[in-house]
Amino acid sequence: MPQRPEPLEVGGSPDLLKLAEEVQRTGAPRLLQRDGEDIAVISPAKRARKRRMGAMRPDDPFLTLVGSGHSVIPGAVSENKHEHLAKAYEHQ
Repeated sequence: MPQRPEPLEVGGSPDLLKLAEEVQRTGAPRLLQRDGEDIAVISPAKRARKRRMGAMRPDDPFLTLVGSGHSVIPGAVSENKHEHLAKAYEHQ
């Protein structure tokens, strides 16, 4: 497994910062050369994915737990789990 490259702060180098921002904006890597010799490649960093919380699917295992407890109170949530879930989704 490749090691993570050591970070290099580019804020103090305007030319390097401009190049890094271009690579980030375009998503295209750039080959750096000196006198026609390839010396390095700069490529965009992978962005962290944001987890989206979506609505539950009808087959979500969590729904098998909801209301699985027994309640002796008439009208308790465990007895009316589907009605309570439907109400909760109405207010989203």
